[in-house]
Amino acid sequence: MRVRAHRLPWILAVLAAASVFVGSPRAQAEPGARTDPARVRAREKGEEGLGLFGAEKYSEAYERFRVADELFHAPTLVLYMARCRRNAGRLLEAARHYDQLLAERERPDAAAAFVEAKAEAKRELEVLGLRIPTLTVRVLGASDAGLTATLDGAPVTLAELRGRAVDPGVHTITIAAGDGRTRTRKVQLAEGSESPITIDLGAPSASAPDPPTAIDPPPPEPAAAPGGSFVPAGVAFGVGALGLGIGLATGAVSLAKVSDVKQRCEGTLCLRADGANADSARALATASTVGFVVAGLGVATGAVLLVVRRRTGVTQPPPAVEASIGPASLLLRGVF
Repeated sequence: MRVRAHRLPWILAVLAAASVFVGSPRAQAEPGARTDPARVRAREKGEEGLGLFGAEKYSEAYERFRVADELFHAPTLVLYMARCRRNAGRLLEAARHYDQLLAERERPDAAAAFVEAKAEAKRELEVLGLRIPTLTVRVLGASDAGLTATLDGAPVTLAELRGRAVDPGVHTITIAAGDGRTRTRKVQLAEGSESPITIDLGAPSASAPDPPTAIDPPPPEPAAAPGGSFVPAGVAFGVGALGLGIGLATGAVSLAKVSDVKQRCEGTLCLRADGANADSARALATASTVGFVVAGLGVATGAVLLVVRRRTGVTQPPPAVEASIGPASLLLRGVF
């Protein structure tokens, strides 16, 4: 919230007006206690506070207004102290300053600035009340007798934790039983929220008191299900690699034999003596084709085995694979 320009002369004029000072309840209680230098110093602090307030440095502005009010009390200073705390999120302290201002007795000849300050304090306090969260704590597992509680490290009674106004933000609640059971709970409260919190101390131990335990601990990580062996997939990929190697080797030999035969042929007429070489080249070509097929099947089988690994605890026999090559065939047999 930025300070509007027309607000500046208002508070400064109040600080400078001797008639306002005379009308102050504190001044009436201590006549002659304030001197002109005190009023001048209070005015300086008030000006510093207004500058800091406009820059949204609320904690620093609050200190300037507080010092100014100590030097020269004025309701306008209390109003701005309340606004500093309100804008900094310290709503309960802001409410106390508003109440302090509204509790001041108003003289019939009070300055207009004082009257306006109290009217604004009343309006702002009504809005502030809607922003203050309410905390209610319910304890299970033990009677109230013998229980102790703290809120943000400060001792409180259980009655004070039933419908307690608190500032928005994170708060820590600790409940302790006489037998040593202790529970701690952290809660995040939003503005205007009504937050019922349940803390369960649990049943007391028959042998020894429970050690202090944090409430709502994070759930344990679920144990990973035991996966199956990667060996079958590895064997399948190995078979695929073997088939690829055989396909490449036999294919290369077959092409070499065909090329050699064709060099001695005239068109489609070839030597009768090269017939055996031609038959061998055809057999090698067939073996090469089979090798490539086996390579594809091995890779595909390995991929499937990776996805659907066995997850049972039954001991499986070790995988085995056999390969045999004939003149025009390739035989692969495996157990997984």
